[in-house]
Amino acid sequence: MTHPTHPTHPMRPRRRLLQALAAAPLAGLWPGPSRAAPTGRVVVVGGGMAGATVAKYLRLWGGSGVDVTLVERESRYTSCIMSSLVLSGQRSLDSLRFSYATLVKRYGVKLRLGTVQAIDPVLRQVTLADGRKLTADRLVLAPGIDFDAVPGLGNADRMPHAWKAGPQTTLLRRQLLALPTRG
Repeated sequence: MTHPTHPTHPMRPRRRLLQALAAAPLAGLWPGPSRAAPTGRVVVVGGGMAGATVAKYLRLWGGSGVDVTLVERESRYTSCIMSSLVLSGQRSLDSLRFSYATLVKRYGVKLRLGTVQAIDPVLRQVTLADGRKLTADRLVLAPGIDFDAVPGLGNADRMPHAWKAGPQTTLLRRQLLALPTRG
């Protein structure tokens, strides 16, 4: 068997082909990424973990052919991942807050801050509280979680769920710190 660097080694022609294909866009022989107008429009409602992730990957995998708009009420997302480290005092709640800047700048996701007033699945249209209407070829709904009051529990502050990182996490941490030793 010949050595991989030998000119007649079976891998040599394949390597040359791959090198030529990689250099082709630079030489103008093969078109690079399309700069044409997007052919598909997607509106993602909800910028939590699910919504932000789907918006990112639709843009990443769809390239310039997919226009993605993320609709979110808040300008920052507070991640529930690792919120247990807030409860133990190893991280601050603020360290779990993220802006949408990377989605906008790096991936080209359009961010529309606002509250969704109505969704028309037939027209594939989202109406925001300020009256703006966003139309798309596809709608993705990722509104996140919320909780209804538990009958008989009374004040929700007595037993915080802390599933939604934020005030509930802070409240639960305070309650844990207030427990007496071996309490």
